[in-house]
Amino acid sequence: MSEVVTETVRRRPKDRKQRIEAAAAEAFSAHGFHAVGMEDIAAAVGVSAPALYRHYPSKYALFVACARGLAAGLLDGIDQVPASDDPDDRLDALVAAVLKVTVANRSTGGLYRWEGRYLAPEHRAEIGEQFDRLTATIADALLEVRGDLQPVVADRVASGALAVIASITAHRTSLGVRRMDRVLGGAAHRVLRVSLDGVEAPTIERTDQEPIGGRRELLLSKAITLFNRRGYHDVGIDEIATAAGLTPSGVYRHFSGKSDILYAACIRAAERLTQVTADATARAGSDPAGALQSMGRAYIRFAFEQHELLSVYSADATSLPEQDLARLLALQREHVAEWVNRLRAVHPSLDLPSARILVHAALGVVVDGGRRSHWSDDPAVVRCVAAMVDAVLDPPDTDLGR
Repeated sequence: MSEVVTETVRRRPKDRKQRIEAAAAEAFSAHGFHAVGMEDIAAAVGVSAPALYRHYPSKYALFVACARGLAAGLLDGIDQVPASDDPDDRLDALVAAVLKVTVANRSTGGLYRWEGRYLAPEHRAEIGEQFDRLTATIADALLEVRGDLQPVVADRVASGALAVIASITAHRTSLGVRRMDRVLGGAAHRVLRVSLDGVEAPTIERTDQEPIGGRRELLLSKAITLFNRRGYHDVGIDEIATAAGLTPSGVYRHFSGKSDILYAACIRAAERLTQVTADATARAGSDPAGALQSMGRAYIRFAFEQHELLSVYSADATSLPEQDLARLLALQREHVAEWVNRLRAVHPSLDLPSARILVHAALGVVVDGGRRSHWSDDPAVVRCVAAMVDAVLDPPDTDLGR
């Protein structure tokens, strides 16, 4: 009797491309474009690296696909919102749709926010247009609800509401689905209904003078500018040296290497944030609400005056060696904890996770608002950002319970 041999036929999963893009987006978002290899993505999906190249000719092509998918998911979400005769209902439904998609893709949502610097200009413009469409859809719906707003202000406010929602991609504090809808969705709605009446714009003061402090300070300043424009990984020591008018060997008299320069920049940002926060709360005295608002204004001034430093601190810190990153994360946690303590002093019934969610949302409004306005020091821009921060940090009693 002959033996029957059964051959197992391995079939390619129909959703393999979706699985690859999901794994890649999560890796790029968590570790950055340059720190992730095709082998890492292949291992996460359970395929070989050559199998990836059958779908994508390069890591960059996969990166572009992930960025497109992120934007498309948000646009699909709002496109599925049905038409409504009630403008308020439509605006609420659009916010709910964006929140649902963002929460579902929380681990990948930070991909474009900072790693988008590594997109080629044509791809950056393409994805940017998609996010502009998202903002415009919210702004148009907002104008149907609020006849008091000019289109330019509606755009800023819509962008602020989206920044509130997007802020959850920058941290890991978690809440239940319903609680997240109430806390984060509530903050987004408060931003959309913000009033600018009586809000004073923090004064932004900038200087075009070269930094004082010798060659080390000059090197650090030039490096921060280059890192901000092109990303840490795309800048070389020789470029930093040239920008400072030095030779590459001259850089090593002040820093041990490029990562040492990045660490110095990030530590400077953390220390200055700590100082401006302490100064702001000291000026406010014993008034909890005044201290919280003073912190908000101080953060806005710091962000707009030193936006290059803040952007490098926010975007490139994960490129640091593990030990340096651990020190920096400890400082970041201390800074957020100070905000949380001040917020809960004003709202004692606010639970700790919800307070953290709101603090990160407020900080996100400043950073995203600044980036969208190209860090304009126009008082109208800064006033709007300040009003939105106030709105985020002033939850009603209905949002305070668990």
